[in-house]
Amino acid sequence: MNDFVETQLDRITSGTGLMVDALNKGNFIFDQVHDVAKQQIEIFAQQVIAIEKRNKILQNCKPRVYTRAYV
Repeated sequence: MNDFVETQLDRITSGTGLMVDALNKGNFIFDQVHDVAKQQIEIFAQQVIAIEKRNKILQNCKPRVYTRAYV
């Protein structure tokens, strides 16, 4: 009977260890994805700033009007 109980405890311990390993790997992957998302947010913020600067420049540009005399 003791052998049966020891075998079951070994299985439980082994299974628990596998679960802990899987959770640790999942946490590591989540951390990497989180870091990439933060970098993307920073890039998007820089793109927004660049677009706003471009829009300011475009607003300050005067359109050229061409007449037939210069064609």
